[in-house]
Amino acid sequence: MKPLDRLQIVVPELSEKGYCVPVPVYDYAPFGAQLTRSGQPCYTSSTSGLPLFTGKERDSETGLDYFGARYFSATQGRFTRPDPLLAAGQIANPQSWNKYAYAFNNPLKFVDPTGLWNWDTSAGGNSTDEELENRREDKSLSRKDRGAAGRALKFRANFRAARDAAERAANASGDASAQESVAAWGSENDQNNVMVGVGAANVPGSSARVWLDKITDTIFANFNPGVHGDFLSVTIGHEGRHVGDANAWLETHCAGCSTDLNHLVREQRGWYVGGVLGQSLNMKSVAPVGGGREYQVWNRGWAKADQATIDSNRNAGIDRIMKYKPPSQTDTYSTEHSHRP
Repeated sequence: MKPLDRLQIVVPELSEKGYCVPVPVYDYAPFGAQLTRSGQPCYTSSTSGLPLFTGKERDSETGLDYFGARYFSATQGRFTRPDPLLAAGQIANPQSWNKYAYAFNNPLKFVDPTGLWNWDTSAGGNSTDEELENRREDKSLSRKDRGAAGRALKFRANFRAARDAAERAANASGDASAQESVAAWGSENDQNNVMVGVGAANVPGSSARVWLDKITDTIFANFNPGVHGDFLSVTIGHEGRHVGDANAWLETHCAGCSTDLNHLVREQRGWYVGGVLGQSLNMKSVAPVGGGREYQVWNRGWAKADQATIDSNRNAGIDRIMKYKPPSQTDTYSTEHSHRP
């Protein structure tokens, strides 16, 4: 959730799309019911689909606002479908258990933006940075609780910075797969289906882990807190490839379709993106934790070679990684899931 500074949304200039100016200004009740309209609109076509309450599109026939994962009724102050993130309820926040509620029933403080990832409890959950900072400084709390708040804040800062760096590197590379992988994370806290947190340290030699829950269709991403900087950026790209691939399959739940990837293909795609980002970031090398030169998907010494040679070296490294601990070629998204929508 992000703080809502004001309850007035200005429709942007759309003259290039057939609209003209001046544009109208709308005021809203807390949950989005339209109160007044000022200005002199002179649209030359329908206003259906224009960004209105918190920048969302309002359907002219139903009056519902489109939030990506589901529709919202401003008159009722409720979503029309339950939260697809079934694991979002938190004992400390009773409002989080209402799967139809908007912004924890507190729209004067929060909005529910479009994006993808949410912080899981290991990264502070639904607490804002300000709330975590207050908990870190609250002497009435135990040292354990204050430390957890501090670690969550540090992880959030590292993740945000590394993701921004990964985005810049992906754009600089011009590689579509790398760009899609970083973009797959979206923005923060939309209460959708990607939970980002800390936990990969429990897996020896692992920098991160992404998995798709078999029951709720929630995508979990846990990162080793010891990974930071460029290595975290590369890891975010690698794991972002898995997030994007999982979301692509979730759109249809189609067994045997092109999106129903097996473990081998998923890892090949992830390591390819990691190599591309390592190259764009001009890192010394990129390889699995503890892996030697034969497992590298990028080495700064390759920069003197042409791109065809770099690609050949990268593919050779990926092949060796796959042969070292061969991922399954039979376990696909559909075989791993015990349900269909």
